[in-house]
Amino acid sequence: LSPRARIQLAFLAASSPSGGPQKMIEYLQPLESMDFSKTPSVGAVVLERLGTAYYLAGDCAKAVNTYERALVYSPDADVILNNFAYLCGDCLKDPDRGLSAARRAVAIAPTRVEYLDTLGSLLIAKGEFTEALGVLDRAADIGTSAAVEYHRAQALSGLNRKPEARAACTKAMGLNPDPALIAKIEKLSAESK
Repeated sequence: LSPRARIQLAFLAASSPSGGPQKMIEYLQPLESMDFSKTPSVGAVVLERLGTAYYLAGDCAKAVNTYERALVYSPDADVILNNFAYLCGDCLKDPDRGLSAARRAVAIAPTRVEYLDTLGSLLIAKGEFTEALGVLDRAADIGTSAAVEYHRAQALSGLNRKPEARAACTKAMGLNPDPALIAKIEKLSAESK
């Protein structure tokens, strides 16, 4: 199969109940070690989708490594920069490693709420609560989400602004958070009393 056919099959597998991350990996892994220097855009797509599959399959180290390699082929792809930064914070618990990528993603697409949220969460992990709150307030002004409000609550709590942190937690709960985020919001709300 050609790389483009494998990309298409991986895309279909991602949305198929019988497919999922393992099937995506099966389609894309044979391409992982190819030299895409003559077709860097294809290499970036292959590695970005493979990185996503590794993440969904629970292999964070491979996901981060694969995203890092995707950036070699497309160093200014805002989606790849953001996802790499997110994985550095979420999987590796290494905000320093992802911070420059998060800043670049925001510089390229300054109105993408999810990019601002990623940057804000990395700044919180570093204890940079004032800067994080500024970034997250910008995100909330554009279009908030449960994740943005949760991260705003974290920054406010870090600044010892407990009543505002509780209010942000309440707002986050009203924005349809997933079950894992609900647990985090409830915990932070209790800690902010």
